[in-house]
Amino acid sequence: MNKFLLVTNAGSSGSTWHIFREGEEDCICKGHSIVQLPRNTPKKKVKQEKLVDLLRKNESPGLGSWAGKCRRKALEDITGEKQFSCPLCGKGISTRSGLISHISGVHEKPSKAAKEMAAKGGA
Repeated sequence: MNKFLLVTNAGSSGSTWHIFREGEEDCICKGHSIVQLPRNTPKKKVKQEKLVDLLRKNESPGLGSWAGKCRRKALEDITGEKQFSCPLCGKGISTRSGLISHISGVHEKPSKAAKEMAAKGGA
């Protein structure tokens, strides 16, 4: 079973949790490196099953929230699940902007309608 290290960093917008695969220096979203963080940075080790449960429920492992990109990338990498799904065909899509492009291009909906549909398409 894979293990992960969850690390929080306090920034100007509050604390956000990043996800590192055990033994790797870069977080899953490639936005942070473990070597750049102060030694006393709060960390938690979790098994893959627990992490997937937290990610699906969108529950952070402590104070603060998930770093959005890290959460989306981890869910997609570990489970294959996409955060958004097309309300017209059900196709899974990773980002809201990707969903808007999909609805506009594939389903030939005007941009305004695509944005309104995408606002409701989050999983």
